[in-house]
Amino acid sequence: MADLIKARPGEWMGTGLQKIKTNSHILLRLVNQMLNLAKAEAGAVSVNLVRRDVNKYLAYLVEQFSSEALRRKIDLKFTSAGEPFEMDFDPEKLVHIVTNLVSQCPEIYS
Repeated sequence: MADLIKARPGEWMGTGLQKIKTNSHILLRLVNQMLNLAKAEAGAVSVNLVRRDVNKYLAYLVEQFSSEALRRKIDLKFTSAGEPFEMDFDPEKLVHIVTNLVSQCPEIYS
């Protein structure tokens, strides 16, 4: 893309710069994920498990993201069987996972 901008700046400047910016954000996020994975594998990431109804917590998280999803025109829904599902999980890590999922929606980059 940089070569196209260099060769024909009038034609490719706007689109090319936006694509470079978008791709650099994606690359940065992937590098950060790799660093976090390396930390987890090295045991440097602490996990604070709680035993709760994960369906109830996920429904709460989705509600917290609803206004941002609406603003970005993302159809964000959480559905479950409706029954409580007790399990051990780290609430902070689950917030991080949901945030990553929402941020991966293609509407963000359009």
